Amino acid sequence: MPQRDSARSVALDFSVAPSSGATAEADPFALGTTGPTGPTGRPGYTGPTGRPGRSGTHGHTGPTGRPGHSGPTGRPGHSGPTGRRGITGLVGPRGPTGGPVIGHTGRTGPTGQVGKTGMKTAILKLNGHWHGLICIESPVAWFLDVARLTIAETDSEVRAPVDPLFVRACEPGSIRVLSTQPDAPLTGTLGAFVSDDNQVVVRCPPGQGTALSVTVTLAGARKGATDRFPVYSEEQATRNQAFWDQAVHGNGKARRLHN
Repeated sequence: MPQRDSARSVALDFSVAPSSGATAEADPFALGTTGPTGPTGRPGYTGPTGRPGRSGTHGHTGPTGRPGHSGPTGRPGHSGPTGRRGITGLVGPRGPTGGPVIGHTGRTGPTGQVGKTGMKTAILKLNGHWHGLICIESPVAWFLDVARLTIAETDSEVRAPVDPLFVRACEPGSIRVLSTQPDAPLTGTLGAFVSDDNQVVVRCPPGQGTALSVTVTLAGARKGATDRFPVYSEEQATRNQAFWDQAVHGNGKARRLHN
């Protein structure tokens, strides 16, 4: 507890002082001089904390400042060390089977013996079946053409030009008459030839008494192929045989024929 200062009672005298010449008596209650300051008392106890005041209102948000300049790009760091090899994963499921793949061509095997030469055929569908017509072969490549001429009953000779395209396909001077066949019996023999200006000339005995229709067969050597029995190598013979055999044995895709 703080100590209280002791109070001193002072009585004030309001009587009139004696006139001069009179002897004054000492007043036992007169105020003396101020005494020395006493020691400072101990501080009092801190009072209880007051209740907190109410929070003030929030101020307005200030404007966003401008973005600063981008700093320079830093130098790339050093590459880290290579990590350890991971564990091998499980084998995945088998994928679907792929389409056919053509592999590399193998080495050529030894040449076999030359077999019989394949026949040169024209295969046609006749009466619901496919039939082959065999080509005629000869030492020289001959082209054939057939012409039909009419001889009047009063004529003994008739002329007709050979087809100009047939003439161009054959060696000059090689076109000749192979046969003549009239459509009626004759009392004599027909004669026929090809003139130098490529005219077919047919002659018959006079006095037949009727008009005749004559079928003439012409033959001419292929232009540029006049050698008889030309010579080839065994390799060429093998390729030639394979070419004609492919129609029967099959080799690659063929063009579909119309019936």
